[in-house]
Amino acid sequence: MLLQEAKTLNLCTSRVVTKLFFEGDDYFHSLHQEILLAKKTIDIEIYIFASDQVGRNLSDLLKQKVREGVRVRLLYDDMGCRDTDQFFLTNLEEAGCEMKAFQPVIQLGPDLTSRNHRKFVLIDQKTAFLGGYNFTNEYSEKFFGKLAWRDTGVMTQDPEALEELQQLFEAAWKGSWREFAVLVMDHWKRTRRRAYRVIPNFGLRRLSFIRQEYVAAMIRARKTIYLTQSYFVPDFGLIRVLRKAARRGLDVRLITAAESDVPFVRWCSQGTYQSLLSAGVKIYEYQDRMMHAKTGVVDDDWWTVGTANMDHLSLFRNLEVNLVSNDQEQSKVLIDQFFTDLKSCHEITFSEWKKRPWSYRLREQFFLLFRHWL
Repeated sequence: MLLQEAKTLNLCTSRVVTKLFFEGDDYFHSLHQEILLAKKTIDIEIYIFASDQVGRNLSDLLKQKVREGVRVRLLYDDMGCRDTDQFFLTNLEEAGCEMKAFQPVIQLGPDLTSRNHRKFVLIDQKTAFLGGYNFTNEYSEKFFGKLAWRDTGVMTQDPEALEELQQLFEAAWKGSWREFAVLVMDHWKRTRRRAYRVIPNFGLRRLSFIRQEYVAAMIRARKTIYLTQSYFVPDFGLIRVLRKAARRGLDVRLITAAESDVPFVRWCSQGTYQSLLSAGVKIYEYQDRMMHAKTGVVDDDWWTVGTANMDHLSLFRNLEVNLVSNDQEQSKVLIDQFFTDLKSCHEITFSEWKKRPWSYRLREQFFLLFRHWL
């Protein structure tokens, strides 16, 4: 079981339990165990809550906690749950779960492309789970087999991180842009370095806090930048930062998906390869199964795990949330996992890439025209 536990050693006045997960069955098992212990509240913000076996197992558990007197609130994205059986969601609500859909698709408007892509669970304001895991069979080897998607999640009990996640949930639950504005201003004021920090995106183009964190960390980098990104369609600014880092002599590596559930996103991603490879960035495509993780490790003292892809929608349009930390023990765990994943990758070399057919190049450049919608 790929599950690690560490206690923060610096920038922290008390011991904080943090666990990283690299397989869905481990993540869901730990999540279920913590939910079973819930006494007061369970707050969930999720992109996809499927009516399959993973979703039904969690649904049954939430109904049980409602019967025990626990307040359960579920904020799901209406677009993400478009394939979910509506009776399944109605049944949860009738059992006593408080339910809200984020931006119902039926309400067509200019914000239809802005979705709530967050995936986190808060339990009794004492424990939080977040990462790339949706509540669906694709992440479970038990229900999906050996091709279960590779993803990364984290559980934390850091008090300040929990408080920030609770504030994000309350603002999204109320759908209050005024509260979002207050949280944006609070974020600007938080300058004190902490062991764990919650970095949100609010779907505001000029306030992409997650992008700012990535850029700042990569500019400060001294030795290494290791990125694992399932949907990699960076803007020109991010490409420039990565190219400059590689040309400074840093070890800059990217793992992305060889196969994608959204093929045109992969073609668009491949349109960025030549620029990066020519500067010395090493690119690897994960072969064994679908790669869905969204992580980054810079040197051995900065890392992030969360919901945000390195693409336009996540960085500029969607509601997202990442956990950022300088915990060196957990950095080592993520670096070890990065090199474990490399064993299942094919490296794309510059010489190989230059030999690809012209039809592939035209396809990549065509889909790059739509990068702001991806």
